[in-house]
Amino acid sequence: MKRVILTFILSVFLVINLISQTKKDFIIGVENIKYYPIYNWDGKDYTGYAKELFDSFAAKKGYTFKYVALPVARLFNDFLSTDSLDFKFPDNPYWSSDAKKGKNVIYSKSVSEYIDGVIVIPERKGYGVEKLKTLGTVMGFTAWEYLDMISSKAILLKESTDFVGLLQQTMNKNIDGAYINITVADYTLNEVLKKPKLLTFDDKLPYTKSSYFISTIKYPQVIEEFNKFLESDKVEVNKLKNKYKVEESVKNFGPYKK
Repeated sequence: MKRVILTFILSVFLVINLISQTKKDFIIGVENIKYYPIYNWDGKDYTGYAKELFDSFAAKKGYTFKYVALPVARLFNDFLSTDSLDFKFPDNPYWSSDAKKGKNVIYSKSVSEYIDGVIVIPERKGYGVEKLKTLGTVMGFTAWEYLDMISSKAILLKESTDFVGLLQQTMNKNIDGAYINITVADYTLNEVLKKPKLLTFDDKLPYTKSSYFISTIKYPQVIEEFNKFLESDKVEVNKLKNKYKVEESVKNFGPYKK
């Protein structure tokens, strides 16, 4: 009886492995927000650095990626609790770590480095965290470095529906600072608002430096192939990073130290 059960289990694994090896069409769950130049969903098309990087990898492997854009919270839920998504981007082991317990989530190597920090008007730079009383974020995003201060009500959190509105609130002095990806902030200030010098990153305030990853539960072998692509095609990957300037704002800053 045990031999029959063992044979059955091995057969199931062989079938699953065969299907995963022959599967060519995959669905990547992405966020339905404007997060250019890293990624962007305009209601119809997914564009930006991440899209071009993933499509380049897919072309080399003979894969096809379909991008399904969802709200941030629903994206996490569908990725972890349903079978509708093959991959999730962006992801990070620290995000929703409690919800991921018991799930075998596999992460790629770094797709790109990022810094999430506080953008302020120039005259506020260097004021220190003690004088930061109101902090803005976009709904669905977490100001990790400030959670304790927000919880203790030392800082009042205000949420915006988009990054343009968040930065405008900062420029208008409705909030003391905006917690945001500094690459996205630079692009929005320079290319969208055309006001590049009205706000600046305050690196004296706590910030998070980490990486975005693509993750999967179902197809670890594709993640392994993607990791090899990042190494073997490093020149092409770096060209894309330079084209979209996704790490330009990050280069001069190390991990935050108090």
